[in-house]
Amino acid sequence: MGVSQLHWQVDGKHVTIKRPNNSDSNYWCYLHKYSIVLMAIVGPDYKFICVDIGGFGKNSDGSIFETSNMGKRKFNECPCT
Repeated sequence: MGVSQLHWQVDGKHVTIKRPNNSDSNYWCYLHKYSIVLMAIVGPDYKFICVDIGGFGKNSDGSIFETSNMGKRKFNECPCT
């Protein structure tokens, strides 16, 4: 199934950061680096619908999505309206 056949897609990306001062292990991820997560929803026309920036690197994409505002919306409508 191509992207054009889907309503929207969700994905997360770990963005490498310098270790924050006085940070604990929240930013340390399974990739063995410090990171924050950029989570985005993209429509079938490849345009961003929603983004969530700043999830802790230790958290999975699924847990970041579930606790974000966009993840709390109903899935049968556009998640950011």
